[in-house]
Amino acid sequence: IETEEEKQIRLKQERLAEIEIGELRRQQRVSEDKLGYLFLFALQFLPLVGSDRYLSIVYFFGLAVTTVYLGGRQEVIDKPEKVTKENALYAPVGASIAIGGLYLLLKNGIDPTSLYAIGVTIFGALCISDIGVPLLRNISPGVADAEIELPDGLAKKFDVDKVPVDGLITLGLGVLCTLVYWTPIALENKFIVSNFLAWGLGMVSLGAISLGSFQTGAILLAGLFCYD
Repeated sequence: IETEEEKQIRLKQERLAEIEIGELRRQQRVSEDKLGYLFLFALQFLPLVGSDRYLSIVYFFGLAVTTVYLGGRQEVIDKPEKVTKENALYAPVGASIAIGGLYLLLKNGIDPTSLYAIGVTIFGALCISDIGVPLLRNISPGVADAEIELPDGLAKKFDVDKVPVDGLITLGLGVLCTLVYWTPIALENKFIVSNFLAWGLGMVSLGAISLGSFQTGAILLAGLFCYD
């Protein structure tokens, strides 16, 4: 008979194995789509070439389309949440309530801009940490099996004996991007960092939800169009 402690250990091991299998799938998919990721990386430097109309069209259109394509193809560890037709119908209502609440805050002299920016950049750092793991594993396959043992105090507190090196590196990169974003440098001089944060948010969002059907997507887009 399995004790409760043994059950928890077994479930933990099964979850870790599930995560590792998922990471291998993600790594393989990034390898398959490597040309798309290289194209996105190269696009980041296009504004340095020039900022005329045609270059801007290529930059924004290429960035948006390629991100949606890669985001739709990416593998995820956990099954994404499916957007139902009812959710799609209520999306414009939720958006209207959100912007209405923002208007009321501003009307009453409360500016949530800084708080919102802090929340977004922190979440962006976590997104870079997540989406960066399969990218790093393709660049440096050796980090996939590397782990660091935690001190006894931290291990007991977080109930984890070891942490993966790839996750630590990408988390550090995400935190670095957030810190650079908040430095007193003009935004146009750190646009690449801003783009990395935004791209991480976009990729994780695309992987976290599933429209399920063309009809649901059409309802969602039509509703948001009317909202705009």
